[in-house]
Amino acid sequence: NALISANDIGCKTIGFSGGDGGKMNKACDINIVVPVEDTPRIQEIHIVVGHTICHLIDQTINGQL
Repeated sequence: NALISANDIGCKTIGFSGGDGGKMNKACDINIVVPVEDTPRIQEIHIVVGHTICHLIDQTINGQL
C-alpha cells in the first residue's frame, strides 16, 4: 500500500525483493531483485547492495565520483 500511495503522489520508488520480484515489479520504478528463494541469501545481498548505494552517494556528495 505504501508503494501505491508513493506512486500516486509522484514519488520515485525503489524496491528490494527476492524470487521473481512479485508484485513489486509493477509497483516500483526500480526493483532490485535477488533471484533466489532463500530469505537469508536475499537479505545478505540486499545488505551489500544497500551499503554500496550509500557508498556511491557519499562519494558523489564528496566530489569523488
